[in-house]
Amino acid sequence: MRKSFDFQSLKNLQTPGRYTDPSVKGLHLWVKPCLKKYWIYRYTLAGKRHNVSLGAFPSTSLKDARIKAQKALVGLAEGADPRRTRRVAVKALRPVSTPTFEEFATAWIHNNQSAWTNDKHAHQWRYTLRDFAFPVFGKK
Repeated sequence: MRKSFDFQSLKNLQTPGRYTDPSVKGLHLWVKPCLKKYWIYRYTLAGKRHNVSLGAFPSTSLKDARIKAQKALVGLAEGADPRRTRRVAVKALRPVSTPTFEEFATAWIHNNQSAWTNDKHAHQWRYTLRDFAFPVFGKK
């Protein structure tokens, strides 16, 4: 039986490679050649091997990595793909909506036109953006 991980032994690892945690199936500490360390969960789905990042060491503790790996293992047993589950979770953390260039530019003109000395400036801005910029990248 392999020796279990502890914080000090993980912190002292200086050889690049993958180190398997004997407590949780599929949990590995990946030490990169630059000596940065990452927790990964390795699994096989439909005959292909996949890795899911669980966080960097030491900001993600051994305990947290084990919990995340256990959740991924349970999800996998229930038929969920851990990569897809993680993507959905990360996407949920992103802002709900980002305005398009056209929305942002229109709002910007509306908010700043009071500072312009001539109403014609606002008309010129709207015309230039509407006819030249919005057709090219207004929806981005």
